[in-house]
Amino acid sequence: MSRHKGPRPIALLPLVLHNLQGVTVKQVPTKPYEGQKTGTSGLRKKTKEFMQENYLANWVQSLFNALGDEVKGQTLGLGGDGRYFGKEGAQIIIKLAAGNGFKKVVVGQDALMATPAASALIRRRKLYGENVARARMRSTRVQGYRRMASTSRSTDPWGCQR
Repeated sequence: MSRHKGPRPIALLPLVLHNLQGVTVKQVPTKPYEGQKTGTSGLRKKTKEFMQENYLANWVQSLFNALGDEVKGQTLGLGGDGRYFGKEGAQIIIKLAAGNGFKKVVVGQDALMATPAASALIRRRKLYGENVARARMRSTRVQGYRRMASTSRSTDPWGCQR
């Protein structure tokens, strides 16, 4: 019996959002956050900032607002590097995607997805785009930096390179 060599493949969990019956979209009043500006590599902030009430939700919603109705019926990829606040952040993004009309969100198991896997997923499944959470190489604690980057196949309002 041969043993599997190399990393275990990550299961992809497609979440179908268009058949959500009995779910209502609610508007949540929030406050603006100073310095929440997307750069060429996404939004670089400390994890503690992302964990503030509605911080991540405000930023992701602003991305969806920039895209407008073009997201309706599309499929979004979602994943990260498995560091702190990844699963919680994925839940926030999934809810926002559903509320903004995405048909499906493809999520890596436990909200994990390596950058090469995300790139392959976008191309193979012809996804509309992807939202990823990555940390700087040397930061592994809550105090570390997080980088949220988003990419889109058709337009690129987030300023990210493809």
